Amino acid sequence: MLSVARRVERYEMAGYEKAISDANDLGLLEIPKTLEITLREETATEANLGRLAKGGEESAGLDH
Repeated sequence: MLSVARRVERYEMAGYEKAISDANDLGLLEIPKTLEITLREETATEANLGRLAKGGEESAGLDH
């Protein structure tokens, strides 16, 4: 399950990276800033899922 969730996160990250690139190419200055915030969130989520996949719930910040 975690591998599927990580794959989805990576897919979303690629989409945000492309959208940021396109917005920069079009000279849209504010849009990339907003998308970069979301990209950082997606990157953090993927990293947490990776830690979970390795059995590190505590290191992923998911203490119960």
